[in-house]
Amino acid sequence: MVLKMPNTLLIKPHTLDLETDRVTTALGSRPDVRAYSLRDDATACLIRDAWKLRKQSETSTIVHAFGGKALAVAIAGTGTRLPIVFTPVGFPSRQLVGWLRAAMGYRDIYVTCPSDTARRFLVTRGVPLERTHLIRPGVDLKSVPTGRNERLRAEWGFSNTDTVLYCPLEMTRAADHTAAVWAISILNIIRPEFRLLLWGNGKNLANIKEVLGRTIDQATFRIVESDSPDPLFAAADGVLLTPLENVPMVSIAGAMASGKPIVSTITESICELLEDRHTALLVAERTPRAIAHRVIDLFADPTLAWKLQDRARAEVYDHLTQAKMLELFRQVYASVSGSVSETDSPILTKPIEA
Repeated sequence: MVLKMPNTLLIKPHTLDLETDRVTTALGSRPDVRAYSLRDDATACLIRDAWKLRKQSETSTIVHAFGGKALAVAIAGTGTRLPIVFTPVGFPSRQLVGWLRAAMGYRDIYVTCPSDTARRFLVTRGVPLERTHLIRPGVDLKSVPTGRNERLRAEWGFSNTDTVLYCPLEMTRAADHTAAVWAISILNIIRPEFRLLLWGNGKNLANIKEVLGRTIDQATFRIVESDSPDPLFAAADGVLLTPLENVPMVSIAGAMASGKPIVSTITESICELLEDRHTALLVAERTPRAIAHRVIDLFADPTLAWKLQDRARAEVYDHLTQAKMLELFRQVYASVSGSVSETDSPILTKPIEA
């Protein structure tokens, strides 16, 4: 028996990061989900949003809030009869965990986490295991090009003989694009064909431009500003990820879906999806020299590069598609609303190791 989603009221923040935008857009495309965007962070606006949601929630079976402010509005504006599904925006903070635990004491709240790292963080700090669900963001495979577009490469200043590495992460402190810039600067001295393409979106854009201004050969780097990082994969020969901390899972999954071999430094969230010499080449030592050396290893062995990109894309097909993500959300919604059937697969089956 196949169940449709319960009538869901989706509340999302005024400003969206890439991961939240992708997930809420996919959920909002369902006919049984209505999306409501908060206007801004001003207290008066949030109060008006809570007042407006009182009427909209009357025909809903469940509320899904993205981020702490959306959760506060959902609690204030939807009464006590509706269960709430909550998804953190970004990696959860200790302050959020404390507030979430307090709210769970008097409201029926369930949490979905985009990574097992985030889920472990919540559970080990007192959020009940049975109230948490792991749902990794899914990739729309049609939006991620896998071929090489020579016209785009020429438009962005790359020749046919250049080897272009692409950083698809948003420019944040956690993504640490500086490590990638210095690694390619070192590499370019001995292998001048290497180039670095950066997606020019994020709060740290000005700082990265300042770093590029201090490099020896600025023609080695290109920043392209666009609404989505996906089209830029068409200009790349490989992907370079150098995060310092946990980064959005949707960016890692998008890199895997691109059909380009990946070199990446190690974080907990990276290791959830990428395995060394299976789906990527991982760098244990976060130094520009070690990163540059790993890039050379990758392109010195075309057979290895092909195997890595093929396995990574296969992993996305099996586990990280948008359809798989929507099905997992449907199961959570059905379970929370009490409409889950015997044919639905269980939700909270993956244990968290100590």
